[in-house]
Order: sequence, then structure tokens, then C-alpha cells
Amino acid sequence: MFAYIDESGDTGRTAKSSKYFILTCLIFNDDKIIKHKIKKLRNKIIKSDKKHAHYFHSFKEDDKTRDSLIKIINDYSVGLFYIALKKKNSGVYNETLDKMLDILEQEHNIEKVFVASYDKRKNTILKYKNDNRF
Repeated sequence: MFAYIDESGDTGRTAKSSKYFILTCLIFNDDKIIKHKIKKLRNKIIKSDKKHAHYFHSFKEDDKTRDSLIKIINDYSVGLFYIALKKKNSGVYNETLDKMLDILEQEHNIEKVFVASYDKRKNTILKYKNDNRF
């Protein structure tokens, strides 16, 4: 099984920061099928829109793209859960991710973990696979 984790909100504590930090986890039986379907969709979009980023970000996508992603998730996911924390301490990202990894370890037979996190400073997607606890 394969787990894909992504965050919503931010870890900041300014007036403009979100009040909550949320991690969502999708669980799939086979990561190869999902990677293939997502890559195929991404390539189709990039062919029609050369300026499109090489990753998906829900609030930037149009309805058609969001609907296509939701269909893939509905067709191939076997589980979904999330953790939402009201921010109050400085370790909110690590604290939330640790809780989610604990749930995956204790309640699911997960072979691979993929955590997507966008680093604005480097303009890259950070990927973490195969947490050492699995």
C-alpha cells in the first residue's frame, strides 16, 4: 500500500497566517497506477498550457483539472483521513506529520509514504519516501 500526504494551511503565526494546519492522507493499493494516471493528466495539461506548473495545486487549478484529479482519487484510493490542528506552538508541521505517520504505522499496512511539501524559497516540491518507521 502507498500513502500520499499533503498539507493545507501554513505554519506561520502572523495576522495573515491560517488559523489551522491540516494534513490529509490518501491511501492507495498501487502507487504505480496513480503515478501513471497523474503523470498522464499532467502531460495532457502541459501540452495545452505550456505555462502550467509541473505539479498540481488545488486552488490554482481550473474546475476541469480538479474534477479529473478527484475522479482518479475516487477510482483508485482505498482510504482517506486527515488531521487538523489549531496552531498554537512552533512545531506544528512536525507534530502533525508525526501524528499522521503514527496512525499509518499503527492502523494501516503502508509500504511507501510520499509527503509533498512546497518550498517557496527554492520553488521545488519536497518529497520524502519510505519513512524509516515503515
